Amino acid sequence: MSGRICDDYANSMLAAVIPGGAAFGPPTHLKLALSTADPLRDGSGLVEPTDSAYARQTVDAWTADAANRRIRNTNPVAFPAASADQGTISHWALIDDGDVFVASGPFAASQAVPIGVVLTIAALAAVIDLAVA
Repeated sequence: MSGRICDDYANSMLAAVIPGGAAFGPPTHLKLALSTADPLRDGSGLVEPTDSAYARQTVDAWTADAANRRIRNTNPVAFPAASADQGTISHWALIDDGDVFVASGPFAASQAVPIGVVLTIAALAAVIDLAVA
């Protein structure tokens, strides 16, 4: 299952291309966040691990799948080894360099992250669907 771009973020992008709209530039960096719950379309449901070793990871390489109107993370993304039980990770979220929620989606399978586990998100596993609903 693929994720979707946040409605507010999409609206900001559209405003940039409408004459007289506010300026909108692409983010310099995007960070991948993990969540134990569905972040929802506005990010209000994002529940990140509270483990002190956890940190969002920068993901700047994306692969376009124009035929299916999707983009995917190009490379694997490794998170630091858990120093505390991080729970069961079921979703991902993208946060821009201004700490603005961009997109989210579920992973194909949830994964428990107990102490010592290094969670690595496989290349092409974070999928953003750009098709119009």
